[in-house]
Amino acid sequence: MVGLVIGILRFILEFSYTVPACGTGEDKRGWFLQAVVGNVHYLHFSCILWIITGIITIAISLLTEPIPESCVS
Repeated sequence: MVGLVIGILRFILEFSYTVPACGTGEDKRGWFLQAVVGNVHYLHFSCILWIITGIITIAISLLTEPIPESCVS
């Protein structure tokens, strides 16, 4: 679910704040949008998102109690 939320957020930011046309003036997007959306290709972002999702999955797995042995058979 975390990966879905981050991916949808990136999708919304990318299509709602487009790059201005060449020669029309200064890029009025904030530095965050320019860094994350403007400079990171969507395929590279998918690899980053895969890593984030994997780290979160492992962290949640380690922080929760294991299934009782009576339920595992």
